Amino acid sequence: MKTNKLTALVLSALMVFMAVPIAFAENSITTANVVTPVDQSEVTAMNNQHGAKMRVEQLEKRMQFNLDKGSKVIDKLLEKN
Repeated sequence: MKTNKLTALVLSALMVFMAVPIAFAENSITTANVVTPVDQSEVTAMNNQHGAKMRVEQLEKRMQFNLDKGSKVIDKLLEKN
């Protein structure tokens, strides 16, 4: 029974944490829809194979960081119960 409550708690927390950035992202998209020279430069860098590989590596690194952080949170929750 404790495991079910813990699982529900973790899933609920994940849903809340996932919803917050989405809410802010929708607001920022509607208010700032301007392409700056810096944005254009970054997009141009990804038009070649090297730039695209670099961006994928950046995204993979960030994703691994977030997974590690989430695992630590879950481990701490499991230690308390």
